[in-house]
Amino acid sequence: MIFVVVTAEILVTYSRLPARELYHVSGSGIEGGLSRAVLFINFPVALVALAVLALVYERLPARGYRVAAIVACALCAVMLWPGVVRSPISTPGR
Repeated sequence: MIFVVVTAEILVTYSRLPARELYHVSGSGIEGGLSRAVLFINFPVALVALAVLALVYERLPARGYRVAAIVACALCAVMLWPGVVRSPISTPGR
């Protein structure tokens, strides 16, 4: 629930404030807010999800839940691929 609240805060903050008032942000409005919210969900939230899946996998009651956990783990692990999560600060040429 904490991640949902923080994601909503990021979305609202980056949507309301102009890009010139924020640090290293190029977009503004709802597009900029959604961009930052997706970046937040992709990096720290996916790492936490991987850790939680590792902790609860053995306790899952049915085979279907375990298959869903493996699929979720694969989807979260995509963010570990180089270049998937790219911050404007680390963009080459800046």
